[in-house]
Amino acid sequence: MDEICEYLMILQESIREEIREIEEINPRTDDPLPRIERKYRTVDSFEDTEVRQLFRFESRDQLHRLCQGFQFPLEMVYGCCGNKFTGEEVLLCEIYRIRCINTLGDAGWKEMFGMVQSVCSLAWNLFFEYMWTWWSYLVFKNMTYWANKII
Repeated sequence: MDEICEYLMILQESIREEIREIEEINPRTDDPLPRIERKYRTVDSFEDTEVRQLFRFESRDQLHRLCQGFQFPLEMVYGCCGNKFTGEEVLLCEIYRIRCINTLGDAGWKEMFGMVQSVCSLAWNLFFEYMWTWWSYLVFKNMTYWANKII
């Protein structure tokens, strides 16, 4: 056991030394952060054939009605990190994620929405937070809502 700990300490010091050498060559203190390119997809940015294939809806009109029916705001901000999404982006990300058997990894999300999967996961959280805040009464205590519609 002591041999393993000693070996790990030597390995850790070796890695630290290599990092110091790399930083001396290129300290990278003034490098700008990489720009995140997004596609800012809207319902209208998809063709009707893509809507059927990717979201399993018949037309863009159905997605527009869903977005208007649930009253998604024009801009939604997630948490303290301030990631901004449009309401349509949030809806499209979530329908795509629900519809998709495979989460596709980062490559699929980047191709579809121009976002890495972790950013799309923020949209997923934002979707559920919004739906829970504004529409949970349809699931809980729903008899008062639906009784008027049935009669």
